[in-house]
Amino acid sequence: NVVDDDPGTAWRSENYKAADLGAKEGVGLALTTSAPADLGQLDVATPTGGWTAQIYVVDGPAPTDLAGWGAPVASSADVPAGTVRFALHGQRGQAVLIWFTQLSTMENGSHAVVVSDIALRSS
Repeated sequence: NVVDDDPGTAWRSENYKAADLGAKEGVGLALTTSAPADLGQLDVATPTGGWTAQIYVVDGPAPTDLAGWGAPVASSADVPAGTVRFALHGQRGQAVLIWFTQLSTMENGSHAVVVSDIALRSS
């Protein structure tokens, strides 16, 4: 639902009691491409601001744990609602992980992340 160019559909994390996810390190959303490419930017559209995320890129299949992703190549904190652009500076990759470590506060007082669209562009 995040790569369908339809702002009416969205990916939503589970709800959490704490914005910092309590005892959990983070929650992720992974994307893969059909072949490795030099990645220029990642645009993430969100109707809810306030979250924090790091972006990881690997030149191959998506790892099964966070350590396998290596170091983050970009990050943003306390993002506003709308489209957030992450510069990837030509990083070669086939899999991208958006790792959320701080969640938005929802109207009901719970905490989650909502992503309505993602665009991954080559450099």
